[in-house]
Amino acid sequence: IKAIQLEKDAILEEWLNFDHSSLISFLHSFNEEFSEMILDLKKIFGDSFNFTLNEFEMVLSHSQKAIGSLSAFIPLIQKLKEVSKEMKLCLASKKWQRSDFEFNLAYKSLTEIYEKDRKFAEMDEDGIRLNISRVNLLFDSYYSSNVESIRASIRKKFLAKIKITESIASQLTAEEKVLKKKYLSSRRILENEFGKSMRYKSIRDLASSDANEIMTSLKPVWLMSPLSVSDTMPIDISLFDVVIFDEASQITVEEGVPALFRTKQTIIVGDEMQMPPTNFFNSINLQDDEDEELEEKIGISLDADSLLNQGGRKLSSVMLGWHYRSRHESLISFSNAAFYQRGLMTIPDNTIPERNMEPIPPILESSEPVNIDEILKRSISYHHLENGIYDKRRNKDESAYIANMVCELLKSKCRKSIGIVAFSKEQQSEIEESLERLALEDSKFEALLEKEFQRMDEDQYNGLFIKNLENVQGDERDIIIMSVCYGYNHKGKMLMNFGPINRRGGEKRLNVIFSRAKEHMVVVTSIGPHEIKNDYNEGANYFKKFLSYSRHISNGNLTEANAILDALNLTHNSSDLTQERIISQQLRAALEERGYEVDLSIGQSYFKCDLAIRFKGKGHYNTGILIDHDEHYKNKNVLEQYCQRPQILNAFGWKILTVFSKDWLEKPSRVLERIEQLIKNKESQDVEDVESLIVVEEIKEEKPKPKPKPKRRSSGKTINYPVANEIANPNEKHGQSKEYLEEIHRRDLNFIRLEYAEGSSNKFWQIAQETKALIVEYGRIGNHAQTNLKNFETPEKAKEEMEKMMAKKIAKGYIRVSK
Repeated sequence: IKAIQLEKDAILEEWLNFDHSSLISFLHSFNEEFSEMILDLKKIFGDSFNFTLNEFEMVLSHSQKAIGSLSAFIPLIQKLKEVSKEMKLCLASKKWQRSDFEFNLAYKSLTEIYEKDRKFAEMDEDGIRLNISRVNLLFDSYYSSNVESIRASIRKKFLAKIKITESIASQLTAEEKVLKKKYLSSRRILENEFGKSMRYKSIRDLASSDANEIMTSLKPVWLMSPLSVSDTMPIDISLFDVVIFDEASQITVEEGVPALFRTKQTIIVGDEMQMPPTNFFNSINLQDDEDEELEEKIGISLDADSLLNQGGRKLSSVMLGWHYRSRHESLISFSNAAFYQRGLMTIPDNTIPERNMEPIPPILESSEPVNIDEILKRSISYHHLENGIYDKRRNKDESAYIANMVCELLKSKCRKSIGIVAFSKEQQSEIEESLERLALEDSKFEALLEKEFQRMDEDQYNGLFIKNLENVQGDERDIIIMSVCYGYNHKGKMLMNFGPINRRGGEKRLNVIFSRAKEHMVVVTSIGPHEIKNDYNEGANYFKKFLSYSRHISNGNLTEANAILDALNLTHNSSDLTQERIISQQLRAALEERGYEVDLSIGQSYFKCDLAIRFKGKGHYNTGILIDHDEHYKNKNVLEQYCQRPQILNAFGWKILTVFSKDWLEKPSRVLERIEQLIKNKESQDVEDVESLIVVEEIKEEKPKPKPKPKRRSSGKTINYPVANEIANPNEKHGQSKEYLEEIHRRDLNFIRLEYAEGSSNKFWQIAQETKALIVEYGRIGNHAQTNLKNFETPEKAKEEMEKMMAKKIAKGYIRVSK
């Protein structure tokens, strides 16, 4: 090599002097073959093929092996000829996967939409949240305004009628003269009745006379039972504009039809899976009440036809799917799967059910102490009395145990309302007697029991009740104690006689009992699910499965419990509702990298929380994330989707944030920042504080003169208010200038201050009235306040609105600290 390097000039000279013409001619003879080969390769590999000879040899080797399947790609290769040169280069530049094509095609479509719709391109989470907040703040006002509008309309009509009766005939048209005569007659009849002390005319007579005109104006809404309508109201289709039947499942057809002849429109409301009409006159006559093999007397026909059944068959209908009662989904999930085909929209739990809990041990003696903590930490608790005796439709062991349980609950001061439901009237009486006996033995319990019977919460009766199926529909309590009652008799024999549960429609009775609890359900039973043998009977089969479900929930066997629910509703399996979506997966991965635990698709109905976030080791979810996936946009009810669903989740203890796909695609770091702010309670614009984004109404009063004091007083302290430009800019275009807001800051106003300090929340809200205007300030305690101004027609109206706003804040947990 060194020799060559030293003699390189000599070698180059020798090469140049050599005659290469023959070699060049030889190589030139292959020109056409190489040109054809290059064209063929371009057809296959495109213009970007840049292989070395070794790489080319490898490609040919692979191609030779795959030549058998080439025929399948020939149509595609033919189409490839038609595409542009740039597309060929693009396709040949990398090994494309199907997902790559999907992403790039979707991205291209999105950019085209952005170009055509600039408003959509500029829309982001902040803009949507602003509009949602506006709707939320105006929604209560909408309802109030609606009520006022209806009242004003009724008053106006009534006063117009009275004015006609007091007008001179010469000032009236011919039609008004006829009306005056009619209304004068109506007025005389009513004024005559008002002056009586006895022998009043019947409602039927008054409604049939001219007095009906003013009666319906004075009282536009009448509350009556169907039988009262038949007894008291004349048959006149113009009598009412609309008749509404509530709890129509308990109204027989013959009771309901007469009311239809008093109206032009009918609305029938009810639940076909609730109790049917009661009919005590069709009771089964038993020759021997003590013969346990005969079914017990019942005063209801469970498969009776009701007005609701007939209406459902003959009229158009809509299902009201929201279920608000149960604070835990497990309380309603069995009924939802068994009786409603999972059509109820239940609220996802923010508490994580504890798995594989220690089972509540079997109760050997009814006098055993009851562990209240075991009840309160479970949504459903299963208490099995191994030695409970069933005799003459009574179970004294269960009633004594329930009495002890009520005693412990009241003495524990848990302040939860209690309801007891028995499967028969006899067991209801036995429980009442057990409570009375225990109260006679324990004076402290007697006082607590009497107080609980009279309990009122927020001016509503919420006391302890002991009821059976026939009169429990419509009731609800925080804790429902269910006494199964059925069991073995003194001879150790158990008959498969479950009363009306065995009869056709018995599942409706079960559904009523299963759906009464708001927070906890206690199942007290002397039999286990395996001891029910007549599961060929539909009612008994549901009864058996519920006992099994409640035992699994009580023990924390969630997989087994969910398997029962899935078996109850094979056509709508819960697994169909838990599709894993790309954005959910990406968000989950990003949050888990930051140290959070994230679960997907939390909820047992079709209403789910897409992501649920918790700190490691915690037993409840800290934050919930909703994503605008396909199901989001299938819901045509915009108010429900954007306003009501997040509000309901917030009311059930969640902290909710909606993540929009567009924001996640364009600015994922911003989305993650917002989520972490919410998790750590540093969210600057939550549901209540987002009022700062709302554009307040223009104040039409003249600019007020400044008062001499440079500062104003609030709660006895001098407060530094934010500079005007922090709050003025959104308002300037609506007439509230920076100077005006500075003027407001200089006034000496006495604010009523409310504070909310619970958990990590530390907020204040204060309000003051300035003649016709209200000034509202709010924010985090210690931070700058944000200000809203609103003007009203009169000072009285402003004061009324101030009281309403304060009442709403106090209802949310705010406490008044000063005035």
